[in-house]
Amino acid sequence: MMTESVNIVERGELLPLDSIYPNRLNPNEMDSTDLFVLKNDVRVDNYDPITVSPLGVFYTPEAREDPRVRAVIPDDIDPESTYIICDGFHRYTTASQLKMTHIRGKILHMTERDAMPFFYRRHKLRGKLDPIKEAELFRNEMKERRITAVKLVELYNLRGISYIKTRLSLLNVTTDVVNLFYEPPEDLPGRLTTDHLRTLSYLPKNMHFAVAMMSLERNWRVKDLRVEIRRIKEGKGLRAPWAETEAPGAPPSSHPTMAQRYLHRMLTAFSRPMRKRLSDM
Repeated sequence: MMTESVNIVERGELLPLDSIYPNRLNPNEMDSTDLFVLKNDVRVDNYDPITVSPLGVFYTPEAREDPRVRAVIPDDIDPESTYIICDGFHRYTTASQLKMTHIRGKILHMTERDAMPFFYRRHKLRGKLDPIKEAELFRNEMKERRITAVKLVELYNLRGISYIKTRLSLLNVTTDVVNLFYEPPEDLPGRLTTDHLRTLSYLPKNMHFAVAMMSLERNWRVKDLRVEIRRIKEGKGLRAPWAETEAPGAPPSSHPTMAQRYLHRMLTAFSRPMRKRLSDM
């Protein structure tokens, strides 16, 4: 005898999709395989409801002025019938792609201050966190709450202060390099990891892109990248594409590179603390 299948998915209530907006600090990411599965589940109405909070509850008046908020939420919208996603951004996005008019959701009256650490912990257990967005979240929380890194570790149940510092260092990398991190050129063998970005952050910003491209072209490990940065700090400049693996022992006496011209005038003051920082990595 055929048994009737049982749907154990929590139902929630149907909410208009056009009344829902993503929050400004969501760091959760999903890979393409998981997104494909999720899309199929949403298509057949087999998904957990998203969690939302009314706009007027979730954001403070100051937060409503944030350009990231104003860019997506109209100023004249009703804050009581408009909702901000606390959890379920990918379900919401998938429903939008499927041109659905409503999505199942649970309405909780949560402020951004309460929602972000709560759902961050859930995302850590079940999903992948975007490192750049995670860094932006940490920076925003420390600024808005006016708390130290120690307090943030406690609030978000993090591994330690070093984890926060590592993430925040990613925000020092230029936007064009961040783009290479997300979308590396297909014709180059290398890929940038968060450790590559952290290492690049020790360079002057005007050199980030050139060194990042060298790393991609030569498929450098983080160890190789650190060697190149030491060379730059020693005034030897960027290695030419045709250069041998071993660099020349000293910078040329004429025709200095752009890197040499930039660094030699402040080499004494600049290289000593940098060597110490690199030795600690």
